[in-house]
Amino acid sequence: MPNISYKIFFTIGYIFLLSYSNAQDSDLWKEKKDSLISFFNQIKNTNIDKKRLIINNEISDILLSLINDPQTPEIAYDSIPNLGKLISSDKRIKIFNWNLVFDDGSFKYFGIVQYFSKNRKKYQVFVLNDRKKDINEPEHATLSNETWYGALYYQIIEKSYWGKKYYFLLGWDGFDDLRNRKIIDVFYFSGSGNPKFGAPVFYNENKQEQRRIIFEFANRSSMALSFDIKKDLIIFDHLSPSNTSLKGLFQYYGPDGSYDALKFKKGKWHYIIDIDARNPKPLKKPKK
Repeated sequence: MPNISYKIFFTIGYIFLLSYSNAQDSDLWKEKKDSLISFFNQIKNTNIDKKRLIINNEISDILLSLINDPQTPEIAYDSIPNLGKLISSDKRIKIFNWNLVFDDGSFKYFGIVQYFSKNRKKYQVFVLNDRKKDINEPEHATLSNETWYGALYYQIIEKSYWGKKYYFLLGWDGFDDLRNRKIIDVFYFSGSGNPKFGAPVFYNENKQEQRRIIFEFANRSSMALSFDIKKDLIIFDHLSPSNTSLKGLFQYYGPDGSYDALKFKKGKWHYIIDIDARNPKPLKKPKK
């Protein structure tokens, strides 16, 4: 009888300790989430750039502690203003993304990628370092997480070719006080397992090969750029200057009412000029 009592007491005690431990873990991530919300609000309410950067370091540290903890639930990242989160459909990629706006109107972007490696059977975490200002000819550059072309991503597209998986990213960049940019980039892993951005898998409207596509337009305009799953196309506004004399001055560019698209075929995105967005086939030229 004493043995039975002891076993019951031990079992109840173990359950209590386990419940207490889980409750503590729950309280911890909730506290961290509340801290993130508070810090993002502080950034929004300050007008001192140095203070923004100091607070941002706190945000990065807290996010990394949450992401590196396998016990952190997905809801820990929900409803945090100014923090974006993208998850690939295969659930192997998560991208956490945010930005800072400085007094001079410039932007700096931040990101953390969490990737599940099938070979290593564990998650890997990569911090993205925005080095856009140091990148010459970004349309033709292969970059890493340390030399990232910073942007705010809002859509992720998975494609495979010859057994290699690519994650195509659609993003926005508030380039300067006159121009905005929309970006189509590609994220993948090299043969040695290192994260890479940019690959020669895009053809522009002049049939020239690029490693990413960058659209530039007036900051008072907005440009539609999205992936249509049913049509299997990236569809976007065609941009033109407000006057032909302003060609090449992208602060005067905006949508002209027509649409172009990209179609993935044999491992490349091929440019399609002037499609009907409702029925995405190139418009036929009228017979003379």
